[in-house]
Amino acid sequence: MYRIALVGISGVGKSTFLRRLAREVSFTHLEASRLLKEEVQLLNATRLTSEDLRLGAVLDNQNLLNCAFDRHVEKLDGLVVLDGHTVIDTGAGLQEVPASVFDKMCLDEFFFLQDDPCEIFSRRKADTTRDRPDRSIDEVAEHQERAILVTAQIARDLRIPCTIVSHNTKGAQLSLCKNASLK
Repeated sequence: MYRIALVGISGVGKSTFLRRLAREVSFTHLEASRLLKEEVQLLNATRLTSEDLRLGAVLDNQNLLNCAFDRHVEKLDGLVVLDGHTVIDTGAGLQEVPASVFDKMCLDEFFFLQDDPCEIFSRRKADTTRDRPDRSIDEVAEHQERAILVTAQIARDLRIPCTIVSHNTKGAQLSLCKNASLK
């Protein structure tokens, strides 16, 4: 099994990127927020939204994410892509996800999806299904830069590769395809 994390700030289009990629390569897509919701529901038998998770105890949620991730990958083979975050906008500021969370997942590689802050801002405004903190374009740009730095540091700490990609980066697709054929 080859385990990759595709990370980026909220609204960058990770799920869209992965849907397009799924047309070219076979992989299991695990969305961190969905894994968290499932795990919390198993524990509490309650229904949570993405905003409940964002506003909750971020570090406690990361422990739950590890449990859910382990449960989902234990019977998998091939390429697994975790769609998640290395920083979370709690509304009061950014909370970094510790490297230890990703270390427990035994990741082989990080990909950071970046986009023009104006595009991310527009996507966030157009998405009426989520209640994200209201951020300016400059704040979105700052959050993305910080997330890139945090992701790079986590990758260094874990001694795994980290590649920055955009929606138009063919190299990311080639790398994912290459890695899928490794296992």
